[in-house]
Amino acid sequence: MIESEGLATMIKSRIVIEEDFISIAKDLMLSLPGPESVFKKITVRTVQVFLYLKLYNTYSPELNDESTESSIAISVLSQYTRIIGGNRDPSTFPNLFTTDVSKNIWRRIYYKILSLDAQNSYQFGSPLIIADEFDVELPKLNEETSKLIDNFNNGLHIDVSGKDLKNIIIEKTINSDIALEYEVTKFLRQAVSMCHSLSGQTKKSEFQTLINNIESFLQNKLPAALELMGLADLQGSMTVEDPIAKIFNIPKVIL
Repeated sequence: MIESEGLATMIKSRIVIEEDFISIAKDLMLSLPGPESVFKKITVRTVQVFLYLKLYNTYSPELNDESTESSIAISVLSQYTRIIGGNRDPSTFPNLFTTDVSKNIWRRIYYKILSLDAQNSYQFGSPLIIADEFDVELPKLNEETSKLIDNFNNGLHIDVSGKDLKNIIIEKTINSDIALEYEVTKFLRQAVSMCHSLSGQTKKSEFQTLINNIESFLQNKLPAALELMGLADLQGSMTVEDPIAKIFNIPKVIL
């Protein structure tokens, strides 16, 4: 059920968004005049739009995400985050991020950019762009919402509609997905840093330790990702049943 009347109308009209539309959107954004220029007025929304364009280029079948363009896009994104203090947790800026929703949106944005940086470095052999100096927390439910889920799991009464409950568990699943992706990102960042070391003094034991950690991850946590994509029968695995997810048929990621 699509709640947005405008979106529903667009889908029913069977309008096809051609790849030229994305190119035009990018050109228009980069050509905004005067004080509205994306190079002068940098906001969270600006970073979000650039991230959407980057993700579209990465995953759309009709576009080819070349190494040069990919690296430049990630460089712009990372520089934007630096300028607005995006390497700090949004709780550091209570006047800017006033709600739990806005805080989690930024946390998701940051960890996605961090992941793209690691993937770009791994795929094209370029150095990492984003430094390790950040204190952004992983996205999370607030204490009240977490308690609500616990009460439901324990069979207690909760004063929330089925629709709101479903939205909550979707949020929880997205947060778990981001946390799982960050586990992979840390491995990639460590691996490329070791391979790109200018000193050339990375020890064999350090590589072996990293390999052992990756193997442990593949055995214990990757099955959760396969379940998320519906690609594995995980009976007997370490997955923990979530009654809310089961009710709403929402994929689970257990970390």
